[in-house]
This record gives sequence, C-alpha cells and structure tokens, in this order.
Amino acid sequence: MHHYFIKAILLFVIILPLGCNDVPSECVSLTDQNTTLSFLTQVQTQQVSSEIWQPALRNKLLTELNLTEALDSERTISFQIFESEYLFDNIIKTSVIIESLLDRQQIPADLYYYEGSEISSDAHLLTLIHGHLTSVNDAIDIFSPLNGAVLTALDNGYIVLVPEIRSFGEYKINDLGHHSYVHTKADSEYLREVVADFYTSIEFLRQYFPVATDVTLAGLSLGGYISLHVGALNTNIDHTVVAGSFFPYSCINTSYHDSCQNFNNMNGVAELYDIAGLIAPRNLTIQFGAYDTAFTPVVDEMFNKTKEIFIEFQAEDSFQFNTIEDGSHELDLSTLVTN
Repeated sequence: MHHYFIKAILLFVIILPLGCNDVPSECVSLTDQNTTLSFLTQVQTQQVSSEIWQPALRNKLLTELNLTEALDSERTISFQIFESEYLFDNIIKTSVIIESLLDRQQIPADLYYYEGSEISSDAHLLTLIHGHLTSVNDAIDIFSPLNGAVLTALDNGYIVLVPEIRSFGEYKINDLGHHSYVHTKADSEYLREVVADFYTSIEFLRQYFPVATDVTLAGLSLGGYISLHVGALNTNIDHTVVAGSFFPYSCINTSYHDSCQNFNNMNGVAELYDIAGLIAPRNLTIQFGAYDTAFTPVVDEMFNKTKEIFIEFQAEDSFQFNTIEDGSHELDLSTLVTN
C-alpha cells in the first residue's frame, strides 16, 4: 500500500446566494406572519404565488435556524488536506478537515475518488451523511445499512465526500458524545449546527473540484433529515436523496416515534413536504426499504403532498419515490445514474 502526504491549507472566497434578495418586500411580510407558510394553504388557496412562497419559506427557515448571516454572505472556507492512501482498485482515500462556516469548528471528513478522476471534466460530486446507527467507516462497507454507498457512487463516476456529523465519531465538542451533546441544546440549535456543517462541506467539494459537472447530497435516517434541510437551502445541490426519514411532525407523538428523526421544536416552521418543496425544480429522491418499520402509510401521504408542490413548479419528473425491494432501514445508491 502506498502512502503520500500533502500538508496544505487552501482558502477560497465564495458567494453563497440565499434568502429573498429578489423579492425582499414580499419576504418580509410573509415571514412576519405567524404561520408555517404551508404550500397547501398559501399557494393552493391563492394567498400567494409559488414564485413568492418558495423564497419566503427559505428565508423563514434561514431565520428560524439563525443561519442568514452565516450562509447568506461572502465567506471564506478554510480546509486542510492531510494523509492520503491507496485502498484497492485505484481508490484513493484522503483525510480532510473543513472549517465550518458557522463557528469554525473542525469537521473531519473522508474523501474518496478513483485515481485520475479528480482532474476529469466528467466527474460528479456526492456528499454522504450517515445516520444514528452508522458511521463514516460504514460508507465503504457493503454489509452496512449504507450498502457500500461510496463504492457504488465511485463506479457511477462520482467523487465522494463523507463528513462526520457533529458529536459523532471523531467530531466531538468538549469531549461529549452525541446524546450528551444534543441534550445540552435545543433541537433547532443542533439542526442549525449540522446544516451549516454540511452546507460548508458541499461548498468545499465544489471548490476543490471545480471541473465537476453536478452535485448530489444523500443521507440515511438522521442523515436524511439533515440532507433535506441542506438541499432546501443550498441551491448549488442538483440532486438530494433522503433515505429512511420523511415523516410529518405528528410522528413525534406516535408509536413509531423512535424511527422519527424530526426535531420537535422545528414543528412551527413548516412540514417536511414544504421543506422538500424548496428543492423544486431540482431533483429530489425519497427512499424507504420495503421492510423498514418506519415505512408507514403516512409516508405515502407525505409523498403525495410533495408531488403536488413539484407539479406546481412543473417539475414532476424531478421528484421520485424509491422503495428498496427486500430492504429495511437503509440507503441504496445502486440506481444512482449520471447524465
């Protein structure tokens, strides 16, 4: 096995376009309302147009998460590239540290690519987010719930970044484990941190591989919940994949609440099908295993409401619902294709 070392710090200045700069007056009036800005009540009852509703809800979500300043401005992303190693079949794994746009916390990540693909103009980019019961190390394990997602993506022409989730694995804050850490914070505060971290990770990947053609974000379980929000806010993401996590907020009080990844005090912002509507007309795939205990009839209802929103944006073909045959609580990227 060959090893080589690169020790460098590279800085990029990026402009992150978000919020309601195109319709500021409408956004202010809508987000001041004490409503969830539901698509079904706001647009389908013709209270507002879809063109106003989408930036208004995006702005409301940014405000609720207190991310407007962190993500909606000119920022500098700092990162370090450390040890690289050859794994097998010319796969290179590189250790990366990315500085969060939010609070400069150091995000550990693994970067995977086939030798030579990093300079190819045909390369595609994927950021992968694991769940509660998986880790960054499971990303290349074909027997984990991630089903060897990295290997599948590499074979489909992707360069893959697998950042750690804050408070998991090596990404500890004050040496606190996940449960200890999240119990010190409100749900919205933790969501703010992880959304900012993965937003930052996407921008790092885009800047480090500027010749790549498109960007995909995929997550399982907790990672799926995070992916949906990052995909809603970062319009540079072309395709968002959410696996094993797409429930109404009422799930918190149901018998399947253990499978529900929703953060309780985010309930007043919008339902997840509205958050999903912020991705339209970009691509969104919702995925559940056929034998996932969390795959309940309410998921079909969520799918149908999301589909209505994509139809409104004339993007019905951009929204897909995949059932993993014989699957449980898992992510399957075997159908991931590039154009």
